[in-house]
Amino acid sequence: MSRETRIFISYKTGEDDGLNFIANTIRQYLEKPSPAKNGSPADKPKPVYKVFMDVTSLKAGEPWSRQIYDEIPQSDILLLLITGKTAESDWVNREVDYAKGARVTILPVLTRRDFDIKAALERFDLQTLQYVKLLNGTEAELEDLVTAIEELKGKTRQTQKEWLDKLVAGRRGKPHEPNQDYAVYTYKAEADGKKPREFRIYLAAGNMFDMKDIDVYVNTENDYMQMARVFDSTKTISALIRYYGSYLDDAGRILEDTVQDELDLIIDKNPEFKTRPVGLGTVIATSAGHPKSVMRTEHKARYVFHAATVSVVGEGPDKYMDCVLNEASIKRCVRKALQKVIDVNQAKGVIAPEGTPEHEEQQKAAAKYKPLESLILPIFGAGHGGRPSEEIIPGLVKGVKEFLVDHAYDPDFTLERIYMSAYLAEDVNFMKAALDNNFTPPEKPAGN
Repeated sequence: MSRETRIFISYKTGEDDGLNFIANTIRQYLEKPSPAKNGSPADKPKPVYKVFMDVTSLKAGEPWSRQIYDEIPQSDILLLLITGKTAESDWVNREVDYAKGARVTILPVLTRRDFDIKAALERFDLQTLQYVKLLNGTEAELEDLVTAIEELKGKTRQTQKEWLDKLVAGRRGKPHEPNQDYAVYTYKAEADGKKPREFRIYLAAGNMFDMKDIDVYVNTENDYMQMARVFDSTKTISALIRYYGSYLDDAGRILEDTVQDELDLIIDKNPEFKTRPVGLGTVIATSAGHPKSVMRTEHKARYVFHAATVSVVGEGPDKYMDCVLNEASIKRCVRKALQKVIDVNQAKGVIAPEGTPEHEEQQKAAAKYKPLESLILPIFGAGHGGRPSEEIIPGLVKGVKEFLVDHAYDPDFTLERIYMSAYLAEDVNFMKAALDNNFTPPEKPAGN
C-alpha cells in the first residue's frame, strides 16, 4: 500500500470568488478511492492522499492557528491557489512563509485566466517556481496536478532531513567530540553516624543527544512553556526534545506531538498556572515522550524537566527571547530541577495528567517503579536566551553543589549520576574550570 501523502491547501477564505469550490474539488479528487482502471488488477493503484483545508479540517475546541501551524510542517506539499485575493492575504503570506521555514515544498496552482501570475508569485517570493493550471477543473487538469504532486512529494522529506542534520551540527563555534564520560568528578557526603554517600558528576562533552541511558533530560525553556518548533532556523535543545519525543512515522513526520501536548495539559489543568507566562524558574516534569519515540526507545530517557529560564519580552511581532538570570536565580533554578527528582520519586513516577495515555502507562508501571538515578543539565539560556556560557556555567555548577550538600541524605533524592552538558569545545573548558573549583577532579585528566 502506498504511503499517505499529506496535502495542505492554502488560499484566501471568506471570499465569494469560487476558491472554496476549487479547493473542495481538489480535495475530493485527491481523497476519493479509485479502483484500478478497467478493473484490471495489473493497473497501478492511485496514490493515497490526505488533504487539509481549514474550512473542512479544523477541529472544534482547539485553537485554529495552532492546528494550522502544526499541520504545515507535517505536509508533503502546500498547494497555493493563486488569485488576486490570495496574493493580497496577510494570512496566506504567513502560511507560505511558515511552509518555507519548515522546508515544505510549495506548488502554486493558477486558478484564473488572464491573470498576472508572475506578479503574484513575486509577492510571495516564489517567482522561480513552476506552477500548474487548474482553470476548468477538468479530469485532465486534475491528473496534471496529481502528476506534479507525485514528482515533488519526496522533496519535502529529503529537504527537512538535510535541514535537521544542519540544526544538530550548526551552532556557533566548534562542537566538542561527543563523550558522555569526558571527565568524572566526585562529591562525597559524610555525616556523623551515617554511611558516606558518593555522587558522580560527569562533564558530558558534545551533543547531548548522542548520549544514552540517562533517566532525565532537563530542557531549558521559555516562560510560556512553548517548545521550539522542530524546523526553526536555529537548533535548540527544546526543538530536538520535542522532535525526538514525538511519535514519528517512517518518513520522520510528527504524528503525535507528545511532549508539548502533555506540557500544555499540565498547565491547563493545574490551578497553580492560571495563565502564561509561568514564573521564571518554574520547573515542570513531563514524560520523555511517546513510548515509540526516539527519546524513549533509543536514548532510554524516562522524563523531561522543563525549566523556565528564558523570558519572552516585548509585544506582537517585536517579541524576543531574553535570559535575565543572575547567579542566584540560576542556582535556584538548578535546585528546583533537582527537587523534581524527589517529587517524581515520591509520586512513583505518576506525573502525567489524568485521562492521558501517559498517566495510564505510569500508573501501570508504578508498582515496579525504579527511582531516578541519572540526569543531564544543559547550559541555561545560552541558546535563544543569548547569554554567554561563561556567565551561566559557574552558577549552574554551584547550584548542583549546594543541592547535594543539603540533600545528600534525603532518601528520595536517588540520583547517582549528574551529567553537565557542554556542546562546544569552548564550553567544555568553562565547564571543566567550574567543576574543578567545586568537586573532586578525576584522578586522570580529561582527554588523557
